[in-house]
Amino acid sequence: AEGSGPKLTLRRYRGKVAAMDPSPFSPDALKGVTQDEISKLTKAMKDGQFRSHMEEYTKEISDPANRKEYITYLEQLEAQGEMPEGQCLLRAEIGCCVKTSIRFKNGQTQKLFINIVHSDQLDDLEFKPADKGGGRQVHLPYSLSPPRPDRDLKDEYCMTSDCAVSSRTFFQAAQNPQILKMIVDTACDGLGQ
Repeated sequence: AEGSGPKLTLRRYRGKVAAMDPSPFSPDALKGVTQDEISKLTKAMKDGQFRSHMEEYTKEISDPANRKEYITYLEQLEAQGEMPEGQCLLRAEIGCCVKTSIRFKNGQTQKLFINIVHSDQLDDLEFKPADKGGGRQVHLPYSLSPPRPDRDLKDEYCMTSDCAVSSRTFFQAAQNPQILKMIVDTACDGLGQ
């Protein structure tokens, strides 16, 4: 993810529950996706009818009524012990939103909103003395969702991702711009992989 620098904006986050994989950007995240498939998708995006279907799809998944149905479904999976392996249901509180952009491998740039949310289910930010020399090491536990299609307040197509940190870490970031910048940079690095 890149841009002329992330801008912090308050934005209504559309849900408090998300299913997040502890490492959605592992090297296997695009396993099985061929260059031919990427080319076909790029070609399809140039077709007006396909874009129309894609627009309809993003409006549907952005509709709060559909989001509520999805959240209810996830809660049922959790209650029945049927969450996918390696995933857990993370209940997060609203934090803030960062507006930036993401550049895809084909060179296309897309507006991206990163919802920074917080939860007591995650460990706190830690500063430890560095193993060698002076300075400190930082340990920042977080969970990052893959980017998903969405609509902005002007009803334009964009991407949205959620970055969850501990509640204590979020409140530290609200008081210290350097910590907030570190969270944003970490999320952008994760999304750029």
